[in-house]
Amino acid sequence: MENYPILAFILICALLIIQNRKYNALLAHLAQTYPIQWEQLAQNTLGDTSRSAVAANFNESLKNGFFSTLDDPKISQFKKLKTINMTICSRLAHFNPRF
Repeated sequence: MENYPILAFILICALLIIQNRKYNALLAHLAQTYPIQWEQLAQNTLGDTSRSAVAANFNESLKNGFFSTLDDPKISQFKKLKTINMTICSRLAHFNPRF
């Protein structure tokens, strides 16, 4: 039981790495599949095309915008993965008082 915090931390890190890789793959897929909408998404009112601006715009679009209306299986898979990942991570952190 002494190794539980270390194992929980390693598992949380692994799950977040997997989610990040799937997120990047989803971004690449959407950029190739929907180039016009992706170009609009990549534009920022400040003229900045940084990765953080794209990520913020994409997350908002995934909740309420164009990408939320699509019936793309990769988007559905990512949403399920993210929900499962966050549930597991929160449960592991909740049961471990050291986190």
